[in-house]
Amino acid sequence: MMTQTHMLLSATFFAKPGHYGRTAAALMGGVVPDAAIFVMYGWEKLKCTSDQIIWNDIYFNSTFWKDAVAWGNSAPLYIALLAIGALVYRASRLMGTILMVLAASCLLHLAGDFFLHVDDAHRHFFPVSDYKFISAVSYWDPAHYGSYWSVFEVFLGLALSIILFRRFKSIPSRLALGCLIAAYVAVPAYFLWSLS
Repeated sequence: MMTQTHMLLSATFFAKPGHYGRTAAALMGGVVPDAAIFVMYGWEKLKCTSDQIIWNDIYFNSTFWKDAVAWGNSAPLYIALLAIGALVYRASRLMGTILMVLAASCLLHLAGDFFLHVDDAHRHFFPVSDYKFISAVSYWDPAHYGSYWSVFEVFLGLALSIILFRRFKSIPSRLALGCLIAAYVAVPAYFLWSLS
């Protein structure tokens, strides 16, 4: 799924108005598993690397970036963080809640990605195993139903945005939601532009 959809899902499941730490942790959990990919992309763009080389070569062939992405998508890591959060909760309810929400949000992100990656599947059980589940459905590749998923994902994102818009009444929250909604247009538009 696109990162903004992960963020909206995490916010829908875990964020609460007035609970800023919990809400921030939910949103972070929607981003953290993809963080290494963003850093890789940004680093390579600073070096003026073309998108084609980034996505067809570096993403698949760089051991460093493959391992960084694997750590970001490691279910054992987030299960351990969830357990640590449960232990911390006894001493500090706020910190324990933040850690548990962050871990649960990351695990939700992994669950969403698990069934939507084909050639670019992640090693979700790293470092315990290098196993990759190769799905029949891709969130982006038209050869693997990506066109259909993309349409569904836009509607899912809009539905989640409406739920969150009704739940969160503050102006900053609604502005943040507006930015996530705008990303549904901006991200595909950028990639279509970069392909031309």
